[in-house]
Amino acid sequence: MNNPIVLSLFDGLSCGRIVLDNLGIKPYAYYASEIDKYAIKVSKENYPDIKQLGNVENWREWDIPWEEIDLLIGGSPCQGFSFCGKQLLFDDPRSKLFFDYLDILNHIKSKNPDVKFMLENVKMKKQALDLITDFLGVEPIFINSRVVSAQNRQRYYWCNWDVSEPENREIYLEDILEKDAIGCILKDHGKFKWRKGKSTCLDANYWKGVDNHAQRTMVLIEDKELLEINKDDIRKFFPVECERLQGIPCNYTKAVSNSQAYKMIGNAWQCDTIYHIFKELFMSNDWKAKKKKVACDSYETPAHAVESLDKFLNVDNSDVWMDVCCGRGAILKEMKRLHPKLKVYGMDIRPTDQIKKDNELDFPMQGGRDFLNLNIDEIPEKKRPDWIIMNPPFVHSTEFIYGAWKLARKGVFFLQRIGVLESADRGEGLWKNVALKYVYLFSRRLNMFPEGLVPWNYKKVKNGKAAGSLAFYAWYHLEHGYSGDPMIKWILDRPHYEHDTRLRLPEDFDAAKDTIEHGKETHG
Repeated sequence: MNNPIVLSLFDGLSCGRIVLDNLGIKPYAYYASEIDKYAIKVSKENYPDIKQLGNVENWREWDIPWEEIDLLIGGSPCQGFSFCGKQLLFDDPRSKLFFDYLDILNHIKSKNPDVKFMLENVKMKKQALDLITDFLGVEPIFINSRVVSAQNRQRYYWCNWDVSEPENREIYLEDILEKDAIGCILKDHGKFKWRKGKSTCLDANYWKGVDNHAQRTMVLIEDKELLEINKDDIRKFFPVECERLQGIPCNYTKAVSNSQAYKMIGNAWQCDTIYHIFKELFMSNDWKAKKKKVACDSYETPAHAVESLDKFLNVDNSDVWMDVCCGRGAILKEMKRLHPKLKVYGMDIRPTDQIKKDNELDFPMQGGRDFLNLNIDEIPEKKRPDWIIMNPPFVHSTEFIYGAWKLARKGVFFLQRIGVLESADRGEGLWKNVALKYVYLFSRRLNMFPEGLVPWNYKKVKNGKAAGSLAFYAWYHLEHGYSGDPMIKWILDRPHYEHDTRLRLPEDFDAAKDTIEHGKETHG
């Protein structure tokens, strides 16, 4: 899928997002669980669109689309496993967080068995390694990041896709050092010795500087013999050099102090290694097949769905209607067809000129504006719409509903799968804070495929009737001032296509079948 939905646990400074960027992949949504305020600050500074979820131990309270998660990633705290630590294994409370990762993975699998996952952790005793492997059900691959960087960093990676050994990129210390550096050294029991080629492994304590056990690589800045070196002749790696060792963009951590930068960089993933692992996934035939399948799942609203809702409405032509995730303008086009004198406005994150190039819209557009980042409190009352009507992406449905409810003067109509009613989080949060008046439930499943295309199992589509694999949808009616219980009304009419500009069935069934079998493009 071009735009995966990613859940990153123990996210740190969001290395997973860095790697996706390097691969040219923009996630549809990137959810992050992290508790370190400095790491969160750096993450937000570089990726303000990341959805921060907080403590992983509170995952049962998260209001996220679990069934939509495509990729789960994380590196649970390793102090209990590491040979550099006390090796308390699962007796270390930090290592027990692995089981939160496992619980979350199993929860997602119960809703989406095809989810991809990756867990990273340190070199450890065989006992702990075997336990983690048994729990995850996949064998790990062991990679030393020295083959793709100038740093020795030995890690295990558990993935449910095939990962090969990366090729040696021949990167050395001289490739990452600033100009003042003469070379690199270690201090071992009071004596300095040269460190050439690759650094030792960065850790969260690198900010403390030189140690006496040859664990931290230092930089020599004075041209002296080893026996003549004192503390004034050496320095730590600069934060930017540490970023290069970890494959993190230069100055990525500039929003925090050097000491905090050293800590989070030392805890981070080696991004060049993760790049190799992710590339193996996104280039795999399994992922390409998934991408192809999801590519036929569009959320452009069919005209007949709007017409079905309109039968329940008593539209006042003096009211102003707005769609805040307008896309191609399908909903508003149909509203204008049904009510030519109605004032309608659209909003979409794409620039206005791009939208106009794609579509002939006869209503005002606010292109280039992201509704989810609007400061609604600053919008004057007279500029607010009376009603908002929309078909928001499921993954962001809660944010869109809250925002629309806050912005609209009279109320909101939104189209969504009936799954939006699920979740204890929405029950305790969303639905207690808005006034749901009606649920207009379609008795037949809606075809939301692009251009009206039939789904993969087109053989199940007969005489224009949608396949059974399509989803049940409903229109949800929120109204300010309503204080009663929600009521259900049924939309019983059979979907029809008289006013739908998308590919029609069954007349064009053969063309649609040929499109799916031979990969041809069609345009409704």
